[in-house]
Amino acid sequence: MTARPTPVACAVDWTTLPGLRPIPAHGTAPRPSEPRFEQRLCASLALPGRERTTPRDARAHVDCTCRTWHVPHAVRDALTLITSELATNAVIHGASSEVVVTVLLSPAHVWVVVDERGRAAGVPRMRGPIEPRSAGDDAEDGRGLHLVEALAARYQVTATSGGTRAWACLALPGRR
Repeated sequence: MTARPTPVACAVDWTTLPGLRPIPAHGTAPRPSEPRFEQRLCASLALPGRERTTPRDARAHVDCTCRTWHVPHAVRDALTLITSELATNAVIHGASSEVVVTVLLSPAHVWVVVDERGRAAGVPRMRGPIEPRSAGDDAEDGRGLHLVEALAARYQVTATSGGTRAWACLALPGRR
């Protein structure tokens, strides 16, 4: 029996992503000078960490969410490919029971965050940023993060206390 994808509350704190300032709740702080209102959308989905279907389900979540939010086709396709690479890495290299895929939309960018969570007891954890590895000319793998680097405006993979967090950001056309 396989676990089913589960929608979850937004699993990402906006303030942890670079270049985004937090927007205070209405009435709790002075109004920001500009922009006064900044719409941010978020959709998260929890997936099983060790299932072959997790990358496919992650792609479907990102594609469906981006279609709903009217993200341009070219950006949606690139983000879906990036999601596939990040989710596949989480399943192949991770030792966690859960992978949470979150899509975020700000006025100028669309983001995907893949959190590998629930690391099994006794599994050592890495610390700090994770760099892409080199792949030989005949290698069948090892190019995923290079592909992410080529497509994304920004990206980062970081080891956390409970697993690994990978995120990538794409600029929306016509936006600064």
